[in-house]
Amino acid sequence: MLIEQDRAIELYWNQVKANYPDMNYEDFYFICKYPSRFIKACIRNTEFLPIIHIKYLGKFRIYPSKLKKFLVEEVEMLQKGILTQEEFDHNQKFLKAYLSKMEHETAF
Repeated sequence: MLIEQDRAIELYWNQVKANYPDMNYEDFYFICKYPSRFIKACIRNTEFLPIIHIKYLGKFRIYPSKLKKFLVEEVEMLQKGILTQEEFDHNQKFLKAYLSKMEHETAF
């Protein structure tokens, strides 16, 4: 049985909320979602590749398919004015080079 992430967080909150009387659900939810937000921010920052380490959770490697998705999202962010042309060019160059390296390594 597959449970969506938001539903899993809610179910877990219902099990542990008595242990955290000073915490509300919104804070708990943010804490649970933070690792994925942190990883996304690391990819956007382009400084933490290839492996992102989060203490107590583990080390995470970015898959090529995820990087390809980020390349597309970067174009959208540039069009919306969220990224400057300079940021876009830097990120695209770095991510494409890293993606090429990953694909080359897996080819052998």
